[in-house]
Amino acid sequence: MGAVSLVVREEGAFRRVYAVKRLHPEFRRDEHVRSMFMDEARIAGLLHHANVVSVVDVGEDEDGPYLVMDYVQGVPLAVLVSAAREDGKLIPVQICARIIKDIAEGLDAAHELVGHDGERLELVHRDVSPQNVLVGFDGVARLTDFGIAKALGRQQRTGTGILKGKFGYLAPERLQFEHPTKLSDIFSLGVVLYEALSARRLYDGNDQTDIARSILKDPPPDIAHVRTDVHPMIIEILFQMLAKDPTKRPQSAREVARRLDAILVYVANQEGPSSVSDYVIERFDEVYEQQKEELEDLTAAVALHRVSTRPPWFRRHRRGFGAALLAAVIAVAIGAWSMIDQEEDFGSVAVAETVTAAETVAETETEVVAETETVAEAEADAETETKPVKRTRRVRRKPKGPASDTPSATEGLWKW
Repeated sequence: MGAVSLVVREEGAFRRVYAVKRLHPEFRRDEHVRSMFMDEARIAGLLHHANVVSVVDVGEDEDGPYLVMDYVQGVPLAVLVSAAREDGKLIPVQICARIIKDIAEGLDAAHELVGHDGERLELVHRDVSPQNVLVGFDGVARLTDFGIAKALGRQQRTGTGILKGKFGYLAPERLQFEHPTKLSDIFSLGVVLYEALSARRLYDGNDQTDIARSILKDPPPDIAHVRTDVHPMIIEILFQMLAKDPTKRPQSAREVARRLDAILVYVANQEGPSSVSDYVIERFDEVYEQQKEELEDLTAAVALHRVSTRPPWFRRHRRGFGAALLAAVIAVAIGAWSMIDQEEDFGSVAVAETVTAAETVAETETEVVAETETVAEAEADAETETKPVKRTRRVRRKPKGPASDTPSATEGLWKW
């Protein structure tokens, strides 16, 4: 019902590649499909796990609603299975087990998801299939496409008598229109594990009635009939995952992941570890190089578009001009303040010098008066003793301090 394209989101120096999912034009006005599309955005937007493809943004423009998702460099598990069938070379058991373990951990994160209010959403994926498992060149498998996931509070609800999901992967209880649970997803994951190991469809055919009858009635097949290198513990857990009775299956995706992880540790000690990344890159080296070239071409196209749409020079450098103008204003303000400050300092010095001169003059006046009085007293004593002819003596003292241009500063220097 939709298409996915590769895009680059650029914000300043930050640049990252994303996958954008859009509805086909014929579905953009279908409220039922649009509601289902927005449910995927709401649910996947809450999921943040290494084994789940996250939705990082959602929006709508002239081309309708869209989802911005993490871009995974790699191939779907369905492509790996198809390539193994065409080559006649089955996927190594360890590679299959590691991929399914990753998806089980992603499923567990979805099953245990809680909303913003802290309540569990009781999320069921309902479309676990090889097409919705992305195996990255980094060796990590991720679950995607929560478009028909069932959760509490969904905008779009399934009508009575409508089955959603790929028919060959539906659990028996779902074919009987019972309420889907997380154990239904575990059955579907078992089908995916069987197909990864055998490189062929488990429940296949053109007649859906025959497929439904096989899922409901036929006993789970034994993978040992297809290949002999599957470890007995993997055969055991596969039988349990494909059980018709949900109560006989592993009761959580976490249990599946834990058991597969323990099996992988044991098998790796016996056979040596296998790398999912090395296997996928070696098997799909052309796809690997092609995706790298696509990213380089896309990045180059973005750079070319940025150059061709550069704004005028005064807009490109407006930040620089703004900074220079601000610096000039600050410099002028500092200069003016310095000048004002210096003038205040000069005024203070002048006042200080004037006060000092006045104080010196005052001290000189005091000394002159004191000395005049002393001379007068001495003359009085002499007159008493000898009673000579009276005489007057004039005393003149110059000020010790520097001369002042202020007229008032020289007044009173002459004493008789």
